[in-house]
Amino acid sequence: MQPLKIVTDHFTLQGHSLKHLEVGCQDYAYSFTNGDLSVAIVSDGCSSAPNSDVGARLLVITAGHILANWLPDTLDENPGATVEWLRTGFETQLVQQLDMLFTVFNQGTFLGPLLLDCTLNVAVRYKDRAFVFMFGDGFIGVDNLDGTYQ
Repeated sequence: MQPLKIVTDHFTLQGHSLKHLEVGCQDYAYSFTNGDLSVAIVSDGCSSAPNSDVGARLLVITAGHILANWLPDTLDENPGATVEWLRTGFETQLVQQLDMLFTVFNQGTFLGPLLLDCTLNVAVRYKDRAFVFMFGDGFIGVDNLDGTYQ
């Protein structure tokens, strides 16, 4: 069987109702494929939280870095790992990294305590496994090859 070919792409678009804020898009998306690993990450910053546009970027970049460096080895060493176990490990690393970033960025900067007031959605494919992590509100839909939707 041929390995599944994954092509990733991403973009963000600021809604017309937020243009008056003049702070740019509060969302950030990033995707990449590296060998057997394909990742798509979206963060939705809270428009009422100052500087969540910066926070959304930090969140996505940090999550991508963790997934690229931690997930392949973790799955290879634990082939039967459950999605819940993986989510917990990913979340632990993400919180630790963000805590360090938050501490550094809020020492004498203007970014403020609501910097990371964002949701995070992560879709991952590694070899023959695929899963999704979601932190915050929202929903995830799946279009199946047979045309059905979940």
